[in-house]
Amino acid sequence: MKKYVLFDKKDREKLEIFYKSVAENNFVEIESIFQTLISLYSDASLFFNCNKFKEVFSRDPKFEEITQTLSHIQCWKAISENQLIDDNDMVLIAEADIVLVPNAIELANEYAKKYSSYNIIKLQRDFPTHNQESLFKEGDTIDALVYGDKENYNNSGASLYLIRKSIARKLFEYTIKEKPYWKADYFADFISLVDSVSHIAQAEKLLGHIPKYKKMPKNPLFSIIIPIYNTSNYLDDCLRSVVEQKFDDYEIILVNDGSTDNSFDICANYMKQYGNIVLISKPNGGLSDARNTGIHLARGKYLIFLDGDDYWHGRDILFDLFKIYQHSDPDLIINFFSSVYPDRIAPHEPCKEKCGDFSRDFESLFTQYIYLGFTWTKVIKREIIVNNNLYFIKGRKFEDIPWSFNLVRHINNYAVYPSAFYMYRREREGSISRYVSITNQKSLFDNFIDVSKELNYIKEYIPSLYPIMLNYTYDIHKYVINCYNILSEENKEKLHNMKIAHDSLIAKL
Repeated sequence: MKKYVLFDKKDREKLEIFYKSVAENNFVEIESIFQTLISLYSDASLFFNCNKFKEVFSRDPKFEEITQTLSHIQCWKAISENQLIDDNDMVLIAEADIVLVPNAIELANEYAKKYSSYNIIKLQRDFPTHNQESLFKEGDTIDALVYGDKENYNNSGASLYLIRKSIARKLFEYTIKEKPYWKADYFADFISLVDSVSHIAQAEKLLGHIPKYKKMPKNPLFSIIIPIYNTSNYLDDCLRSVVEQKFDDYEIILVNDGSTDNSFDICANYMKQYGNIVLISKPNGGLSDARNTGIHLARGKYLIFLDGDDYWHGRDILFDLFKIYQHSDPDLIINFFSSVYPDRIAPHEPCKEKCGDFSRDFESLFTQYIYLGFTWTKVIKREIIVNNNLYFIKGRKFEDIPWSFNLVRHINNYAVYPSAFYMYRREREGSISRYVSITNQKSLFDNFIDVSKELNYIKEYIPSLYPIMLNYTYDIHKYVINCYNILSEENKEKLHNMKIAHDSLIAKL
């Protein structure tokens, strides 16, 4: 029996683990179509029937789904062109992100013989049915469920299956005439498109399972906190950018904040595959509450915040942060970001790597726009947050403004990570306007009240820091007023009293 394996060249680790699970490694390797390659094209409909997909699944396809489907089609093409395979022969196709039971190949051959009248036999399921899942062991009876018995058949998962060469060719030839519109996990649902394709079965028990990559460290160095609320369109990019890091001493804390889309399902699937992921789902409480939940769960020495619709660029980020930690053990590591627009990426100009005394250098860090008021531009020791009660204000918008301001007086030493690895998604230029609303403006006014209170404390107890923090306060004031000025006259009138109170605070500075 000929055997094919789909793999991602960016993740050889999975392929190596896959080969360790089988006694033989004579698989034909098919390099997966890369998500990044497809994403280079502005119009995915060049390769994929996105409109038909949306009609069937009631949403737009993700790039990952498109590339996975195209990768399986690429494999069918390779099979159909292989002259060493007879039309009637069954071929085994596996994705490299599964682990096979020791006798999986033997069992697959038995399936091919016992169910010789079937054209496709699915041997692995990614998601559980209502029946208890189990792995085949030596001596187990070979049995299958016939496609169409929907009560027992689980149509999800294309990680391991047998397919007849003639059928692989027909499926591939169909995609030449008509662009595909199905998810690879559900391709068996669409084979009626191809004449004479019938007789599908699924193994009653599993021949393989999705392994857990990256074990949970006992005392992780980093805790990456990811609040999630209805970010399913971006979540895979976000999570993949973390789990693909070439460093293992970290945990991921996913806080599903009452999402109503399929964000939780995406998170759950990642948690199944990666042992260093913690997932908690809670009623919607807002970004601040989600971040606080993550802080309470975190065990790492350092906290790193990543929003569910953003992502990281690069696979050495955590390793580089580790080297900074080894060098100077800073309270705070400052990083940079790039703004991601629909049509371009605008990297923010980073500075050179540096470290030193935070209070001494803060003026230059502030004036050179190195220390910014964003949560996700800071890698911060957890003990500083916990010991000083520096949690985010629940229900508050722009919560990182007072948080970043209050953080200043609690930092002793710092370091700068010179690369702008954080990819911050913006919808368009001038994005400040999309945040403007009465609710958000109220939060901005309230934030400024908190900032002014902290400034008064600094004036009394840390006078050396006061001049530069006063300038910091004026910068926040300018931002608050810029947002206010964008409001309609009607909305300005509704916030008249808050504006008067704000002006009074400014006059007292």
